[in-house]
Amino acid sequence: DDILAKIEKASDPEGVSKNIKTSMSKVEFSIPEQKIKFISTITDKYPDKTITETQMPGLMNVKTIFNGKEAWEESSTMGIRPIIGQELDYAKFQMRAREPKNQLKDVFKKIEIGDQLEKVGDFECYKLTCYPDKSYGLKPQIFYFDNKLYLLRKAISTEITQMGEIKAITYIDKYSKKFKLIMPEELTIEQVNMKIKMTIKDYKINIPVNDSLFQKKSFAPEKTSDNTKK
Repeated sequence: DDILAKIEKASDPEGVSKNIKTSMSKVEFSIPEQKIKFISTITDKYPDKTITETQMPGLMNVKTIFNGKEAWEESSTMGIRPIIGQELDYAKFQMRAREPKNQLKDVFKKIEIGDQLEKVGDFECYKLTCYPDKSYGLKPQIFYFDNKLYLLRKAISTEITQMGEIKAITYIDKYSKKFKLIMPEELTIEQVNMKIKMTIKDYKINIPVNDSLFQKKSFAPEKTSDNTKK
């Protein structure tokens, strides 16, 4: 309990999180090896609504929406795809985990702290193995928090996607202070033999977010033109 309390205090020293009702993050993703770069905007209305809008220049625009009960994906090329089954359960869990006022003990059913410190880069870290409630059907997540500042340095998780389970290892490369919160600013994600660089470009809290954003609507795929001269 002492370690968990220090972890919560480290990222939110003044208890700001409990008063956050909405948030908006603009995130840049880049995959240097493939020379790919794109922006995602994540808008959350707590406790149970979120929309992620991703713009991939020259490829497609995608929205992923969860309104507390249903989830779906809206693609400029593929139309609407309902998110169901274990993928929906994962969306529900992710929303619970992202709600600012929720602490680790509110998100996970059981938390085990390793007996020995483990090295992550230059940091000596506590290893926390965290078990979601069985109703989500998810594997444990593993977090490494350093023993000096009690900030997250590494996370290992299993994401549930349209293609099935994907293991992701995330390293927090840089922190910054926003709205009195100590937050990750630069991260490196390793998954599917790729390294993805993630940078938080903008973050806002308690902005107006209309419930109409989370209503399902028709969304026809864009027609592609064929300008090839025969």
